[in-house]
Amino acid sequence: MENPAKRAKLITLIKSLQAQKVPVHAIGAQTHINVSTTFETMDQALADMATLGLAIHITELDVNSAAGGQRGFGADIANNAATTQGGLVRDADEKLAGAHAGIFRAFVKHHDSVKMVTFWGVNDANSWRAQGKPLLFDGDNQPKPALDAVIRTASGRPAQSPRRPYEDEVPPVFARRVGSVQHQRFG
Repeated sequence: MENPAKRAKLITLIKSLQAQKVPVHAIGAQTHINVSTTFETMDQALADMATLGLAIHITELDVNSAAGGQRGFGADIANNAATTQGGLVRDADEKLAGAHAGIFRAFVKHHDSVKMVTFWGVNDANSWRAQGKPLLFDGDNQPKPALDAVIRTASGRPAQSPRRPYEDEVPPVFARRVGSVQHQRFG
């Protein structure tokens, strides 16, 4: 989605199909991205895809927070390296929260087109990108600051420090219980 060349090819293909009267009802965009994906990048991608007049379904969303070369200083170097591929957990959590806030700002801006957002996994322990800690819940099903960023951005509430633990009640439109873990649903 964030690759302009691939996105242009997708748009060309969809326009070709539409011209041939092939029924196309929506675009499903697998969204396996990194913390370097900005609001501007996502905004442009969604704006380009919205020109097709189709619903956009964001599928398989996960945001890799283990950037190569990420380094930090802390008392437990072995644990830091295992957790974030060399960086500090707090730094990775802050970057992940900031990335989710920017991405969801774009989703909210394009709410007329973005009809669904699906996260690709329940928690970091079960993610195919587990070393990148890409989801909203850690491996122990505890909410990460990124969850707070998503809830606040999607509900239009002011942002708070990514270091503040998630404390607010989940708005009813987002809440859905699966087992003992509360997950998010947008739509």
